[in-house]
Amino acid sequence: MRLDDPPRPNGARRPDNTARLIDAWQRIEQWYDATDPPLDPGFRPPVSVAGLSMLVQQVGGLLPESVETLLRRHDGGVDGRYPLPMRATEPTCWRMLSAAEIGAEVQRLSEVARSLLSVVPVRAEGPVAAVWWDYAWIPLCECGTGDLVCIDQAPPPGGTVGQLLLYAHDAPERRTLYPGLADWIEEAAGDLMAGRYRHERGVGLWPVGGLS
Repeated sequence: MRLDDPPRPNGARRPDNTARLIDAWQRIEQWYDATDPPLDPGFRPPVSVAGLSMLVQQVGGLLPESVETLLRRHDGGVDGRYPLPMRATEPTCWRMLSAAEIGAEVQRLSEVARSLLSVVPVRAEGPVAAVWWDYAWIPLCECGTGDLVCIDQAPPPGGTVGQLLLYAHDAPERRTLYPGLADWIEEAAGDLMAGRYRHERGVGLWPVGGLS
């Protein structure tokens, strides 16, 4: 577990993908707006100035610009609604956390990790730290089970700053998912627009044709 070390941006840095991220997110919003009957994705209003300032204080200089961009658009989503599909975790879909929830998860998982530091070995799949929790992981989304999609702000050599990783709450393994947030959101937007998913009452988004 790395909690108190200074930032170590060992991974490669990617170009600014803010424009790609915003364009893809708008397409997701458009897909939900166009559904018949209408589907409410549960996106909340923008984060308040105070809420964003509090989060910045909690995570220091590790808050990614991409996360701030999304929070300024929507302060997460309503609990219990999972409007964001992901091929890498299919059929599991995701809900973006609010600024307050991100801060709370960082604090909670840091405390849990301290108690597990010497007793739980962790496996890594891909260029991600083999630790239970890392100070440079910024929780972004949850799926209702305790698992989290996180942004890795200080990956080990071979990784990319800003890559997405899966934090499995009940499994001692961590794996990379996408090179960056925009890559996932673009994929999700494209899949929704292409009809890869349908919405089933009581289930939520589900792959058309079932699981492969």
